[in-house]
Amino acid sequence: MTNDITGASCVREAWRVEAPVPIAQGNGATWRRAVVRVVRDDRSWIASALAVSLLIGWGGDDASGLAWLNPVALALLLAVRWADARRGPRRWAAPRVAAGPLVAAMGWAAGMAYELTLAAGGDGYGGMHPETGPSFVIAQGYYVPAALVTWWAVRRHGLDTRRAFFFAGAMAWYEALTVGAVSLISPLFVLAPALAAYYVTTYALFGMAGLLLIDHRRVAGAEPRPIGMRRLLLLGALAGSACWAVFLAWSYLAAALFGFAL
Repeated sequence: MTNDITGASCVREAWRVEAPVPIAQGNGATWRRAVVRVVRDDRSWIASALAVSLLIGWGGDDASGLAWLNPVALALLLAVRWADARRGPRRWAAPRVAAGPLVAAMGWAAGMAYELTLAAGGDGYGGMHPETGPSFVIAQGYYVPAALVTWWAVRRHGLDTRRAFFFAGAMAWYEALTVGAVSLISPLFVLAPALAAYYVTTYALFGMAGLLLIDHRRVAGAEPRPIGMRRLLLLGALAGSACWAVFLAWSYLAAALFGFAL
């Protein structure tokens, strides 16, 4: 009788040791957490965008002679964000009266620098029109409202550099989806997620470039309103749609005012 009880106890103990289900579930949860952590890290998006700019080179018909500025700007952005992670953000505590306008102006300047890397079917600069002058005139219809609305979001919700990245990056939802979808049916389908990351990062830079130098707390209002990530992304997508609507209206108005064809 004693030996039978001991044998049954050994069998039960063996089943306890070898139970695989909790281990598998734990591994799945770990992978999910790792993926979420990577997606929520703006450095992952920036690194993907930099890799795409280096691999493809952006030397096609839409690239200007200054296209090399593109990977340089992305590399600088990544370097700043890595430095932030290692030693904490170090920013200029600008006077409050100037901090907001400076952030908007620097976002606009980043957009103008990006336009210099493009050439829409001509030998000049700018991706909005084959001629340089009209291209930069039309471009104001997007870059000015985009810089202003990002300033507003930082002030209203107290966004830091990372959250401002995702707010401004969400404004690229149309190009990220369309370019990513087209890439899926092309030889570059493997790069579809990275191409989407490139556009998200590029748009993000237009909005949050100023926060790479200026402390976001100097821009935020006295009582910032908290906002979750999902609502922040939705707000960014809606803001991007509104900016493109302004861009279209301004394009037709500018063409009529300055006498050039669209």
